[in-house]
Amino acid sequence: MNGYERACTALFLEEPDRVPFFEMHISPNVGKHILGFTPLTYNTPLQLDLAAEGKLRDEEAEDRIVEETANYIAKLELDFIRTPGVNSESVNVKKLDENRWLINGTVHAWSGETLWNEELRSREVDLRDVVDRLESLRDLRPYGERSFRVLKRLVKRFRGEVFVTCDADGSWGPIVSDPPLLLEVLKSMYTNPQLVERLLTAMSDRAIEVGKAALDEGADGILMCVDYGYSGGPWMPPELFRRFVKPALRKQCDAFRSAGGFALLHSDGNVEALLGDLAEAGIDAYQGIDVEAGMDLSKVKNRIGDKICLIGNVSPTILDYGSIAQVRKEVHRCLDAGAPGGGYVLSASANISVCTNAAGFLEMARLVVKKGKYPYAAQQ
Repeated sequence: MNGYERACTALFLEEPDRVPFFEMHISPNVGKHILGFTPLTYNTPLQLDLAAEGKLRDEEAEDRIVEETANYIAKLELDFIRTPGVNSESVNVKKLDENRWLINGTVHAWSGETLWNEELRSREVDLRDVVDRLESLRDLRPYGERSFRVLKRLVKRFRGEVFVTCDADGSWGPIVSDPPLLLEVLKSMYTNPQLVERLLTAMSDRAIEVGKAALDEGADGILMCVDYGYSGGPWMPPELFRRFVKPALRKQCDAFRSAGGFALLHSDGNVEALLGDLAEAGIDAYQGIDVEAGMDLSKVKNRIGDKICLIGNVSPTILDYGSIAQVRKEVHRCLDAGAPGGGYVLSASANISVCTNAAGFLEMARLVVKKGKYPYAAQQ
């Protein structure tokens, strides 16, 4: 089997020739070890620095990202890929200091994992104004044709060989990535529920347009990055999730699947209380299964493994700070819990964008290929 066939077999809850391998984000530190040079792929600070120096040209950057991705696929034997982002040459960037840039007139800071708009983080949110602006948009696609150039190139190169995903979500992702908005939405679920429903409708409508456009360009699936929970549990009680978020998620899943793609969900945090609802909403796969937040792959497999494909649960902490022996033990744990019966894909349980331990990451990649073969037998 090739990577695409292997991925689809797992998504259909069957056993491929071996457990597929996926990683959402290969850190620049690990990438440098794999490639022999500092990668542009998944490297936002480098992209911004080059843009500030006038050295980030669209076509050159896209070519470089596709070549780096091809190297990752070949050297790691990846079966899934997530379309990397790239800052366009049309973005006006000025470097302010080591981790801060002025982007189109707004100050952004790099946290080590995420690029934050500093003005947004400290602002007061008028939720009604946010909703009114979203509802007034004539073109629901927030990105133009240029945003899909990397996707187009990846599809041209790997279609039918590797499973290609592209990001789109409006059920929760844009909210959880904006702390002031998150706080206002959580309060408004009690004080102004109709406004929250309007917000989620407007955001999910935009996400559907983006996702359908990506599928038209040849993406195999849409990755909905949502983070429905944190270490203590979901951001909201399950009954509020069912009222507000689940309908938006279901609408997205229905749209993406009707357009011929798979609907894949990524969520950090402890979402154990939402597992049944996630499966009922129509997702094809749940990526993450955040072990750092207490998610147990064996329990998740028992609850919903007969309904959706499971992806992840390898501890990022062990990958980055553990010994090779500890990494092996962790990967074996996940394979033993997830692989039997099929419907499982190995990956880290959360973003490893700051991982520095290339040896641990490479050992994970090696083991899934060597030890994840079917018919699967538990490791000794």
